[in-house]
Amino acid sequence: MLRPLGGVVVGLLVAFIIFIGFQTLNLAIFPLPDGVTPNDHDAFEAFISKLPITAFIIVLAGYMVGSLAGGYTGAKFAQTKWKTIGLVIGVILTIGGAMNVLSIPHPTWFVVLNLVLFVPMAWLGAMLAGRSHSAASA
Repeated sequence: MLRPLGGVVVGLLVAFIIFIGFQTLNLAIFPLPDGVTPNDHDAFEAFISKLPITAFIIVLAGYMVGSLAGGYTGAKFAQTKWKTIGLVIGVILTIGGAMNVLSIPHPTWFVVLNLVLFVPMAWLGAMLAGRSHSAASA
């Protein structure tokens, strides 16, 4: 019981670390203008609305890589119930993604891909971990 729960926690931690890495890269490429902070909602929204598509692609790539790595790591840690671990991680990440797009306006294409891809990517990561674990034990 504890190992699957630990797998979810470890998988989410790995996903969040990767998300932060990609967002840090994004901010290095597209820095906030002087005086604009995420706490200044109106100025931050104006900044987001002027970002090029590349900025959103970097963030989306980070979410997908993080989801894949989170599902993989979580399933490896749990060593059992790979499909469930991947689905749980994906659903939790989707909830977080929904909270994000509800609080900060994003282009429609980004919102759709953001909400649709977390679960399949985390599940794919978990399945890859399950297959590699099965092959190693065979």
